[in-house]
Amino acid sequence: MSPVYRVLATALAAAGWSATATAQTTGQIVARVVAAPDSAALPGAAATVLAPRGDTVATGRADASGSVVFIGLAPRTYVVLVRAIGFQPTELRGITVRSGATARVTVVLARAAVDLPAIQVQVEERPLLESDVSATRQIVTRTGLATAPIQDVAQVLELRTGISDGHFRGGRIGQEAFVIDGVDVRDQLAASRGGMGFSLAPSAVQEISVYTSGFSADQPSALSGVVTLVSRSGPTDRWFGRIEAVTDEWAPSGLTRGYVRTGFSAGGPIGGATAFFDFLGIGRADADPRVEGLTCLAVAFPCPATRPVIPHHEGDRYYAFGKVDVPLTDALRGSLD
Repeated sequence: MSPVYRVLATALAAAGWSATATAQTTGQIVARVVAAPDSAALPGAAATVLAPRGDTVATGRADASGSVVFIGLAPRTYVVLVRAIGFQPTELRGITVRSGATARVTVVLARAAVDLPAIQVQVEERPLLESDVSATRQIVTRTGLATAPIQDVAQVLELRTGISDGHFRGGRIGQEAFVIDGVDVRDQLAASRGGMGFSLAPSAVQEISVYTSGFSADQPSALSGVVTLVSRSGPTDRWFGRIEAVTDEWAPSGLTRGYVRTGFSAGGPIGGATAFFDFLGIGRADADPRVEGLTCLAVAFPCPATRPVIPHHEGDRYYAFGKVDVPLTDALRGSLD
């Protein structure tokens, strides 16, 4: 035999002897976990093999038959600890592992109640009259406006508690005040019919706050409620855009109401300022020609809400809003201070 083949054969023989020696110098533990008293298998039970001094040697979980196998254990005495939810933890001590042998044990777990921490419940009694609450305020955020089935701000108010058909807390129409970005915009010429002198589309509103009682003295003309609106502003770090188009004219003529709604919004930074623009157009083919208490007559002036800007539609309504926020410069801010 050549020297090369002799060295190769010697290496293979040494490797085979090493593997055989390793297999013969270690053993294994096969533990079967069952429940008392019917000895039913407990799959998923957690088992841990511990050295006599408490060091963790191996861990595992029982399979579907309740068995868990630990291999490659050095010959010595071990402790097997088994835990399962709803059962009392159990230890088996003095399990001896011998070289090339398998130690088979059965661990029986007794059922036990699961100890859970106590739940503390505190009940605070709410008084019938809260002396520290001076106002009733309802807030509608941008998310609520975007998801609500509404077409204008008036419909948002009708969904609030304490408001019905334009009446705030039972008051007469026109006794409420409307404020947009801190400016009173109530229609003073039509106070008997209420409403805002300047309207915003819901897509141009950031937040609506409705006060139906306890409003402050800075609104002396408000008798039954105050509605404050905060208009939207464009983001400072990016531009965004939104386009919508809604119609029911795809339906059969017997089902359609001739409703069309189109709109778009856009906003973003412009130099050191931010801009926001919004448009909403609504057309209805079946609009009632009587608008704001008026009746259309054959006179020289055009009847309100019957001039079809959108083709074949009457009762058209349009909202347009633009806003540019310019921050104060340091010099101007210093002079104001």
